Amino acid sequence: MSSSTTGEVALSETSLRHRKNLTNDDNVEGIELTSDEEAELLKEEEEEERRKLIQSGQTPPPPSWTQSFWLRWLGIVFPIILSLGDVVLFVFEYLFTNTIVQTLLASVSFHTYRSFSSIHKCNACTMNALPQDGTFQNNNQAFSAFNEMMNLNWKECIACVVSHDYALIATNFLYVTVWTCCICYYFTWRYGVTLKRIKKPSAKAILVVSVIAIGMALMVWFQYRNNQWVYSLSNFKAIKRDTKNPFGLFGTNETDVATNLETANNEESDVASFVSEDTILTANTTNMTTPFPDLNEEGSQVDYLKMIQLLIGSPIVEEIILRVVLVHMFFRRTGKPIVSFFMTNLLFAVLHMFSINWGASELYTYFQVLAGFVLGMFYSTRYYLTENLIENAMLHIANNISAIFIPVTLKFQDVYPNYIVPIILSLSFYVIMLILDIVKIMQMPTKQIVPVIEESKNNTTNNATQQASNAVPVSTSNKKSSKKKKN
Repeated sequence: MSSSTTGEVALSETSLRHRKNLTNDDNVEGIELTSDEEAELLKEEEEEERRKLIQSGQTPPPPSWTQSFWLRWLGIVFPIILSLGDVVLFVFEYLFTNTIVQTLLASVSFHTYRSFSSIHKCNACTMNALPQDGTFQNNNQAFSAFNEMMNLNWKECIACVVSHDYALIATNFLYVTVWTCCICYYFTWRYGVTLKRIKKPSAKAILVVSVIAIGMALMVWFQYRNNQWVYSLSNFKAIKRDTKNPFGLFGTNETDVATNLETANNEESDVASFVSEDTILTANTTNMTTPFPDLNEEGSQVDYLKMIQLLIGSPIVEEIILRVVLVHMFFRRTGKPIVSFFMTNLLFAVLHMFSINWGASELYTYFQVLAGFVLGMFYSTRYYLTENLIENAMLHIANNISAIFIPVTLKFQDVYPNYIVPIILSLSFYVIMLILDIVKIMQMPTKQIVPVIEESKNNTTNNATQQASNAVPVSTSNKKSSKKKKN
């Protein structure tokens, strides 16, 4: 039976070859091969070549379908993903936990505050922000509104904000506090993080915070003197909530409202709040569709939740997630602290590339990636040397305070040439501090990433039993020696 089938296959192969030879013969007409027959002949030729190579003792080449770019890329990436399985699961675990906590808090307790934002206009908080023609020609004119903000009566303005929004501020602060505690408590329990006692900040941390404060004061003075502002309060404005992105910051729902220049001039030319610069920038054409908040008043909305979360909540959560748990995962594989710092902060920096999908400019995104890597490395080395999580949170909060006034829509022409030097100096300062810490770490013996993450409770119990067993024979030997002495 098998011999007959092999004979039929051989006859079919020889007939296909004979037909192919006839198609190549110019004297014969009317003979054509189908696509299936051509594919079968090609496969037959490849198998024959492989058979000859095997008979000659050579290694046959891999099939042609394995030479594609995507299969090669998958062959490189897939083993890496498998080797970092717990890291990938950790990232998804954080995203899932964060989404669950935010969804529960927003739907159960705080649904009455529809956008976590404030909208009001009082005389103490308003200023003449628009030029006479009602439009901004460039970002420098828009940022000049920050100059007018410096001349506000801050005492009355703060009293006005507190009197109008005290309940909203307290609610948002409670929201961020509960969110931070839930995330931190879950991951400290999940990965067995034992936090050390609170320590005083080191001298280097105090130096860094002082440099940040002095740098901000000098930047404000320089911009105020030249009336060319890079600082802006546009980041405090309520942003559009993207329902497809559950991990983004909360904001207000916005709808597209058709507006024109005349109505914008009539309503906003006299008085505009100092946090509505982005909304005012949209009124620069005669007819357009502009995203305005879907509220009764088209005034400014201060997103207190975003402010509190960026300044307090996110730094604390990121320090525990990145500087403790994720660094420890890489440290278990490499056994080298600097390598684990590099891998953790490289991942953290790459995640900042998604800022460009949320309205950030290319310049701001690239700078955020570079600064995120450098500052993350510095925070990691500080944490390794000091074992003080409070110090890391303080450094992170101070940096966020200095960065929150830089608009995400910043372009190169806004910073060149006046502000290139401060940017280079600030990055150089952190690079120098980082190099000093790395040199110190390389000169000291390797230690466990702290705070200590318990590998398992079984290890601790086994160690306790071993210590107890070692202590027993020592005590008996002491008793025997004492008896001999008595005798």
